[in-house]
Amino acid sequence: MDAPRYIKSSDFKKIVTKEIAPYLRKLGWKGSGYDYTRTKFNIGNSIKFQGSSGGEKFCINLLVHFVFEPLEYGKLIQELNKWNFNTRLMKHKHVGDEWWNYPVKGSNYDELIQDVKDAFNSNLELFFDKYENWEDKILGTTVDRLKAGELKEILLGTDMTQALICSVFNLNNGKKQAAIDFAQFGETCIEGVVGSGRKGVIDEIIKEASS
Repeated sequence: MDAPRYIKSSDFKKIVTKEIAPYLRKLGWKGSGYDYTRTKFNIGNSIKFQGSSGGEKFCINLLVHFVFEPLEYGKLIQELNKWNFNTRLMKHKHVGDEWWNYPVKGSNYDELIQDVKDAFNSNLELFFDKYENWEDKILGTTVDRLKAGELKEILLGTDMTQALICSVFNLNNGKKQAAIDFAQFGETCIEGVVGSGRKGVIDEIIKEASS
């Protein structure tokens, strides 16, 4: 028996634009094709469809993007742009399953589209709603509580990344000593070349907070 012939990713992208984009726009998202964005709880949200390397399946990544204002020093902005935290949307009916097959050529794709919509309806906001009151959570934590994993649910990166986010956000809210404490903790996370690229960012934060 011949293996099923799935449609190309480029063809499925057209289906998503036609069938999924209008649905997401009604929920407050902007975009088309494989990329959609919105702002919720004063934080950037993103939905990105991603094909597998084998070309037969796709998953849906959910991301949050921290953008702190007012930041004017360029290197820090570039560094913050890398601080995206994501998970994959789980299927509505199959717990733990995060991959969908592309439609087979010539088949009806209505059931697949409905399955994706059901996953959005049941699981989409479970991820993004965790970030309600994220500002209070960051400003209310300490280095010791950060090290104990207090913010792991909303800050999914390394200890250094978490420390730098806390440092910058405290700095922008006038909590200079807390900014220094988190930056210095981030510096202790540097091990050889691992994390060394952020030494300049740490120095900038400490210099700004010490002025």
